[in-house]
Amino acid sequence: MISYASFQEIFQESSKILSEKKSETVDFIDREVKLKKDLELDRFFRTQLEKLTSLPVYSEESLGDFPNEQSECWIVDPLDGSLNFQRGIPFFTSSICLWKKGSPILGAIYDYSHQDFYFASPQSGLVVNDFSIQPISRNSLKHLKAVGIPSYSSISTSLQMFSESLNQYKKLRWLGCASLSLAYVACGKMDAYEELGIKIWDVAAGIALVKASGGSVQYTLNQDQSLDLHVSAGAQHV
Repeated sequence: MISYASFQEIFQESSKILSEKKSETVDFIDREVKLKKDLELDRFFRTQLEKLTSLPVYSEESLGDFPNEQSECWIVDPLDGSLNFQRGIPFFTSSICLWKKGSPILGAIYDYSHQDFYFASPQSGLVVNDFSIQPISRNSLKHLKAVGIPSYSSISTSLQMFSESLNQYKKLRWLGCASLSLAYVACGKMDAYEELGIKIWDVAAGIALVKASGGSVQYTLNQDQSLDLHVSAGAQHV
């Protein structure tokens, strides 16, 4: 198992890639932008993980075998929030998850703009910037919910979900970065997160964080290997 410190070092190195000159656009696929930085980070993370373990890597940019119910692999999103990064909007991350037999075992997310490192494992629980985050029980709050519309999903279905959420929550927030939305639920900044048709690489590490925080996670795997994901905070953090 790769340690907390090892992941921290990997993300510190990856930040150097993003600090170089602005990334050029490679392609637009539907509503999804692809940057050279996406591909550079993909090669970097794949190389680092293959040096440290013999487990296969399933990544947004270079894919690999989709993790099945019996497999163990790394799931990587090299750059979540590529368009945010390109436009200078400060919500973009890289994330790595150890996925085993249909569930996340370990999650690591790095928020480049704020230099926040989120980590969760069975041994450590939830750790944010070297501080352990201890959950305590609380009544369910319905104040602030993160939402999104994935690039490949049905807009009308997501808009229906937004409409229902507006009747249940005081405010909705759309960050354009699913992994960061989940990290915010895990550490208590958001009360819930919901997204329909989101790809597994966007949320695998974040699911690990929310589970470690004592939150509730429910998801359905669709035929196109996306997830309908519903998450709520089950704990308050102090």
